[in-house]
Amino acid sequence: MNAIAACALIALIGVLSAMSVCAPAVLTGNKFLQGFINHELIATLGVIMSITIASASQIHLALNQIEERRNMLYFSEARREIAQSSYLLITFFLVAIILMFLKEEAGDIRVQSFIIGLSLTVLAAYIIVLYDIVASVFAIGPILPTRQSAAAEEEAIEEPAKAGIH
Repeated sequence: MNAIAACALIALIGVLSAMSVCAPAVLTGNKFLQGFINHELIATLGVIMSITIASASQIHLALNQIEERRNMLYFSEARREIAQSSYLLITFFLVAIILMFLKEEAGDIRVQSFIIGLSLTVLAAYIIVLYDIVASVFAIGPILPTRQSAAAEEEAIEEPAKAGIH
């Protein structure tokens, strides 16, 4: 997650916290949020997390295979970002579960509003992490052989053929 995304999440937390203190009914009175910020949020985040982590694992394995074929580490930064993003999704999912337990026990309207605000922040963080994974993958360009490496590979293929080794 980059600095702009982190600042956006902090700003969102600030706005929703101020809203929870000054006008808690805005969040607690919203029927959609009341119906969504419960087990429905957990189900939505769980589906997003499972699909994303499966995709991230496939991407990670594909990058490993490319590096193994080339015998060089090209994608260590991309693999690190993808792994970090996957761990963030798991962390945010656990935070959402804890928030749902707290929401059910909260009696004060301001506390409920604050929990709804944090839940919306978790959802926004999920969207940012998904974007981060997609951006990381699309930022990876092709690894084209240079003239020297192509010549070296061609020479390595021709040498055993010249020696009669098949």
